[in-house]
Amino acid sequence: MDMLEEILTKVPNNTLDIDEAKAALEELSLVNQIQLENGKESMFGIKIHSIIKDTIEIYIRKEENNEQMKILDNVIDAVNKKMPEIDEMPNQNGDWDTAEIYYRHAHKLINLKLEQEFQSNEKLADLYSKIAKYEQYKLCNLENLIKYHTNNLKILKNIHKGNNLDVARSLGNVGYSYSKLENPDEGLKYSTQALEMYRALYEGYHKDVAKSLCDVGYNYNRLMESKQALECFIEALKIYTHVYHQYNHPDVALSLNSISVTYNKLRDEQNGLENYKKGLEYSTQALKTCQSFKDKHPHVLAKVLASVGTSYNKLGDAHNGLKYSEQALEYYKQALEYTEKALKVYQDLYKDNHPHVARLLGDVGYSYNKLGDAHNGLKYSEQALEMYTNLYKNNHFDIAKSLGRVGYSYDKLGDLQKALKYYEQALEIYQHLYKGNDKRVVKSLMTVAFCYKKLGNVQKFQELKEQAERNSSDSYHPHAATSLNSVGSNYFKLRNA
Repeated sequence: MDMLEEILTKVPNNTLDIDEAKAALEELSLVNQIQLENGKESMFGIKIHSIIKDTIEIYIRKEENNEQMKILDNVIDAVNKKMPEIDEMPNQNGDWDTAEIYYRHAHKLINLKLEQEFQSNEKLADLYSKIAKYEQYKLCNLENLIKYHTNNLKILKNIHKGNNLDVARSLGNVGYSYSKLENPDEGLKYSTQALEMYRALYEGYHKDVAKSLCDVGYNYNRLMESKQALECFIEALKIYTHVYHQYNHPDVALSLNSISVTYNKLRDEQNGLENYKKGLEYSTQALKTCQSFKDKHPHVLAKVLASVGTSYNKLGDAHNGLKYSEQALEYYKQALEYTEKALKVYQDLYKDNHPHVARLLGDVGYSYNKLGDAHNGLKYSEQALEMYTNLYKNNHFDIAKSLGRVGYSYDKLGDLQKALKYYEQALEIYQHLYKGNDKRVVKSLMTVAFCYKKLGNVQKFQELKEQAERNSSDSYHPHAATSLNSVGSNYFKLRNA
């Protein structure tokens, strides 16, 4: 009944008979908690959707009726107060379960296209943000992220002129959404605007500035501009350690982890091995930092464990390239150990399909392939692909990456026709997502080309190889040609990552 009171008592007494309205609503059981059977499990809901429906119908019939507009405003306010904003940590303080109760009603409200009527309503802006976070973290649905966060930003800009903390956060959310949806150019634009606003708002060290630096760095990494990303993450780490006066904090661990990821991405052919060693150094340091809070923040522990595994895989690849096969195998064994630990943590956290679980399934499969166990490599790679295709209905980078890994497993097993099928599907997605001179497209072209060569189709091999070389020569990236040579000469060690 507390939500009913939120809605009704805010309507002026001279415009609405509260007792009469309350009796009518109670008679309809519009605010009773109900238990729903949803397949395998029961869940609780709260029945308020009829009041929303009835209010809207009245509003549509009487556009100028201020009383009904007030009711609708109160509904927005009540739902917003009851629905928490969640993050990626499941059921922290029970927030995921509570958010699930109110999600359906909040979703109905924000899809009424009320931006014009409530263009300066901060409560509606909050609901857009909460729905976006719920769909991202709980439903793993990224499709509407940009729309929801952009609507949130529009309303906040109508309310606040000039630099404002809420506007800065909203700019960061819009930037993150573009990057997650494979548009890091737009992502970088918005995240840079957010960083500039934070710096104008705060003097000295502040954690919001550090987080914004990490957002900018993330976009630079997506654009394969890892040197700029590294500068952002190092500056963020400096701020976090100053703010928290210690290393034992999740934000510090995640910054160390981002530095590790970036060193592993650096496109430096001459210093590749040294960069991978630094990547392992920072991820190991991040893992030590996690020990004091690993039970409270298992999602941070899993992310760091995965990065340690990636660092070992990178070192394994580098030693393979240098013909140090025994040392490479030791690194791959270490990679598998840490990656399986990370997978176990994520599987305990997320019971349904989830991008973090899918990624780790693919990484475990990759390690098995590198250890010469292509059967287990195929098994885990196919599980990752299946999960990603369930998560993302359209073309997506992670689906292309998984297709390439399944193809690689078939390649190692000697089934070249199946390998070619998956390699070509991966190439098709990369070409849809990126420009022809993008390194991922060039690398995928070379993968398909060499598969044709192994099948004895030299003409097709030459055709695709020349196409890759033309694309590479047009690339803006300074290391594209070197990378192309590396792909060609090391095909049989290709990782399709």
